Amino acid sequence: SLQIDADGDGQPSPGDTLRYTIAVRNTGLGTASPLLLDDTPDPNTTLVAGSVRTDLGVVTRGNTPGDRSVAVDFGGMAPGGSATVVFDVLVNDPLPEQIAQVANQALLSGNLPTTGSDDPDTPAPNDPTRTPLVRAPRISATKADALAIDADGNGAPSPGDTLLYQISLRDTGSAA
Repeated sequence: SLQIDADGDGQPSPGDTLRYTIAVRNTGLGTASPLLLDDTPDPNTTLVAGSVRTDLGVVTRGNTPGDRSVAVDFGGMAPGGSATVVFDVLVNDPLPEQIAQVANQALLSGNLPTTGSDDPDTPAPNDPTRTPLVRAPRISATKADALAIDADGNGAPSPGDTLLYQISLRDTGSAA
């Protein structure tokens, strides 16, 4: 989900913060122990140190400055048990022009086959969550004038003088 919309456009884009929420459920008949979660965010994002939270187990990686991935040790999870892990990433700005989305997938492991998280918005099983990025220019212009040639020497613009105009264009958006 879009957590911080830095440019105020209402859509994920470079410079914005995304929040990932991972819901883990034990739908089996036995206790999952040990149960570990590993998640390495997309290389076009930066993990927000200190943002990793879980309601079960211990965050073992992700909350220290410089951490690039998330790890949670749930310990054991009984049948029917569940847990939620939440963390934030900052979409890198600037991004290479060819990057149109970021993707994320957590991996669960332990006394079960390693399983990838599933994007609930697609019918495919165990697929990464893909977030399309909106890239748009944001152009501003300024115009300044100055007296270039003061033909009558009065120090102020007047008929017969030459003015110099300087126009500056700036793109503070995320696309050319």
